[in-house]
Amino acid sequence: MDVPLDHSSSGIGWVRLLPRSRDRSYLQPENLQFTFREGFLQQASIAFFNTRERRTGTPFRDAVIRSAEQTRNRLHTMCAIAMMLQQQYSDIVAHNVSLPPWPKNQRQFHAARYRRGQLHILRSVSDSVVKSLRAVAGLTPNVPRDKRIMRLEHILVAAPKDFLRDFRAAIHVGLGTRDAAKLKQQDLAESAFILWLCGLWLWSLPTSSPVSQVPGRQNLPARTAKWLAFVRATYGGESEIGRRWSALPASEEGRLLTESHYCMVRAAAEKNPQSIYSHAEATSDRLLWCLRVIREESFVSPNLDGEVAMATDEIILFLEED
Repeated sequence: MDVPLDHSSSGIGWVRLLPRSRDRSYLQPENLQFTFREGFLQQASIAFFNTRERRTGTPFRDAVIRSAEQTRNRLHTMCAIAMMLQQQYSDIVAHNVSLPPWPKNQRQFHAARYRRGQLHILRSVSDSVVKSLRAVAGLTPNVPRDKRIMRLEHILVAAPKDFLRDFRAAIHVGLGTRDAAKLKQQDLAESAFILWLCGLWLWSLPTSSPVSQVPGRQNLPARTAKWLAFVRATYGGESEIGRRWSALPASEEGRLLTESHYCMVRAAAEKNPQSIYSHAEATSDRLLWCLRVIREESFVSPNLDGEVAMATDEIILFLEED
């Protein structure tokens, strides 16, 4: 299916504001109303389906983004649209640099007014979408986080104490830091998520495994354990998706990344032989599986912290369970 996701600055006909009255309070984020071209959100959401969603996913059904029940695909679509809006805004601003500071004739006057209108629409709608994303991520005061949303900051703190100690030690040895901001700036967030998922797999091994014999060993949080069981069933070879997906050959990039992650795991195991990463099942094949799962189930989000000077796109994982 051809998806009209062109975001060149030459024309923005796929989103518009809905004026409500002469009272300009409707321009405030909490009152803002906008709509997308009919079918745009549906086609966009289909374009962002992952492997399993192509079989069972439900695309957008209307032309507006509502704060309804979230899914991985819905959040992925919202993030992608917010980033396209931001990119269009930047493209138009950059284009304005080459124009005279003031219109010199009637044609330039109307062109400048049209560009200002485009910038206002893009900025307003982008800010509104990012505000919705911040709310579900728990970054809005008095609004609880959707616990299925996992940012890098969350995986660095949300786990049993013993697991967290081994995981944080592994990323410090392998990636050189366990600071979330530095990992994002150095484009290492995906690697942290891969080592996290590998650690979850090892931690959840049956009670007969050496890893599970740690005295006082805590179970994974219920939601995390349920999601892990879900991805194991979906991508582990037990399902039709898993059999077809696991049979795909690894790309050259995937092999190189897996070798790099395996070196990190071995370094962590050598530094601490009691670490969960010292287990025999911490193999390159398992790390390749983790890489594929993270790339299927995560997506890139615009910066949600509101720090313009430090704005860095980030990876979000949505713990979908069925």
